[in-house]
Amino acid sequence: MNREAFLAYLELYNAGSWDAVCQWYTDDIVFESFGHRMAGPAVREFLLRLHQGMRDHLAVRTLLIDDRHAALEADARIEALSDLPSLPAGPMHKGDIVSTRMFIFYDIVDGKFSHIRVAGWPPNKIKA
Repeated sequence: MNREAFLAYLELYNAGSWDAVCQWYTDDIVFESFGHRMAGPAVREFLLRLHQGMRDHLAVRTLLIDDRHAALEADARIEALSDLPSLPAGPMHKGDIVSTRMFIFYDIVDGKFSHIRVAGWPPNKIKA
């Protein structure tokens, strides 16, 4: 995978095009975020359910990428469209907007993401 391909994926992610985003994942993808782990179809179900209640945007600060791995440092802006009591990084209430620095590591197999690991700094409330 090259930088342009990754940025095309990120553009789909930021646009909320979840069916298109999930096409970038292997069937057996593993997703880990803030101590939570899921795999396979559960990842797609989680993302679809999660993003019904929130809108987020990732702005690239640093991107390192080769054919097998990508490492992304991004500033995230997350807006709760409904109450979200069980987010991996902590609950949000409808109308909350937070910003946080995210670190996302991707394993790549045949041009698709097979493992995604997400970590970040504690969120800063912009609006409550």
